[in-house]
Amino acid sequence: MKSTLFLFTVHLFFKTHLMNFEITFKTKWSDFDPNRHMRHTAYNDYAAEVRVRFFQEHGLSINEFAKLNIGPILFKEETSFFKEIHIGENITVKMELEGVSKGIERWRFNHQIFNEAAN
Repeated sequence: MKSTLFLFTVHLFFKTHLMNFEITFKTKWSDFDPNRHMRHTAYNDYAAEVRVRFFQEHGLSINEFAKLNIGPILFKEETSFFKEIHIGENITVKMELEGVSKGIERWRFNHQIFNEAAN
């Protein structure tokens, strides 16, 4: 059972932290298919990595989640592709908080992934 103190802390966290976050990654060979295009699942892997790093940088590490017997669980993931990323390109993943449920149990994030040309 979540404590009231934890819910208050998370609520205060969301009120006081800028909810935009981004990281630039060097892509890996394993991110790409035989046509040298980024695999569709690699996009989602990078988005997940940004979420975990965001929480960690703001004091909510995976270990902290475990101590409270809670954790980030993905209920829904939707991906739209607008432009391909090719092998050898670095990418920037931008994440923005779009919403939080009243009980602070569910969060909705939007991720955008750009190549070096910001496309």
